[in-house]
Amino acid sequence: MSVNDLLTYENCYPSEMGGAFIGERAVMHGRDILNDLGHLSWLELVFFAATGFEGDREKIAIISYVWTGCSYPDPRLWNNRVAALAGSTRSTASLAVAAGVALSEATIYGHRANVRAIDFMIRAQQAVEKGVELEQFLIDEIDSGRRIYGYGRPIS
Repeated sequence: MSVNDLLTYENCYPSEMGGAFIGERAVMHGRDILNDLGHLSWLELVFFAATGFEGDREKIAIISYVWTGCSYPDPRLWNNRVAALAGSTRSTASLAVAAGVALSEATIYGHRANVRAIDFMIRAQQAVEKGVELEQFLIDEIDSGRRIYGYGRPIS
């Protein structure tokens, strides 16, 4: 790419995704975000941004419920807070960093817990579809030593 090619795009970068027209409107996939897409929930808008079409509202609602029901703190935030807390108590820098690193590997929260919670829900649904009572499935899970992940602490 030459300097002349770069100068061609200095004030305008063509995009099929959309664009912002300052003081006027913002367009995404050919639709005005505020006027055409104002009825979408946040997750529906994210889906539209990624795919270019409005998804099935019921399916996106289920994804939203799963996401909300399994929402754990973002693991990138809590380790920093722990390290900062240790620093604010005049702990040594190495202890503060060690505490943050130890927390980074915790399995009780973060994305690993989300995966385990979703895995549990999928297995529970499959068991119920095969005729197993949900209560019995839960008892079997606990008896086998498995943890049931969800919002809050896992049930051992």
